[in-house]
Amino acid sequence: MKNINCILFDFDYTLGDSSEGIIDCISYAFHNLGMPAPDPNEIKKTIGKSLPETFETFTGHRCGKTIKEFRKLFRARADEVMTDKTYLYSTVPTVLEELGDYRLGIVSTKFSYRIREILRREKIEQFFEAIIGGENVSQNKPDPEGLRLALMKLNTSPEDSVYVGDSQVDAETAKRAGIKFVAVLSGVTERHQFESYDVLNFIHDLSELPELLANTAST
Repeated sequence: MKNINCILFDFDYTLGDSSEGIIDCISYAFHNLGMPAPDPNEIKKTIGKSLPETFETFTGHRCGKTIKEFRKLFRARADEVMTDKTYLYSTVPTVLEELGDYRLGIVSTKFSYRIREILRREKIEQFFEAIIGGENVSQNKPDPEGLRLALMKLNTSPEDSVYVGDSQVDAETAKRAGIKFVAVLSGVTERHQFESYDVLNFIHDLSELPELLANTAST
């Protein structure tokens, strides 16, 4: 870890909690399609997936006219409610201040303009030099395109970087990109579910990250 100069973050369940907004948007879309809305707890388990993957989880279908309408309805509702129903974790501003010696970025399936709205509201957008959202890539996670694009924007390498995320999808994305992975247990994925991945370390929330990086840098 001595050469680490870049930290990339997932957003949902890593920097903040969008579950209220996502449940609202998915329920809205399903109701308007004349379909029963999924259970909110099951919706939470899909957070971080792309909209086609989420729709497939609940219907078994991933293409066709209905999925296109689902995406349209979700995004229209999200433009109305998502920012207001997304909550930044309280420790994040302090952690970002403590990570001032690192270059920081975000790689998420959430649209980058929506992430920026939330960061501006919380007055922390200035900490991030690269924000890659779902609309900035042709392939969503676990494809490593987003991480590679962020590294290119930050002019750094996988060997000098770490990705912090909360899900198996994040772990797989880091693996495919050749980036070290730190698992934060602030989402719905439990520690044992990362057993098949090479996890650098586990933290319960982001407040533990600066000390972790300081300790590993000295080893």
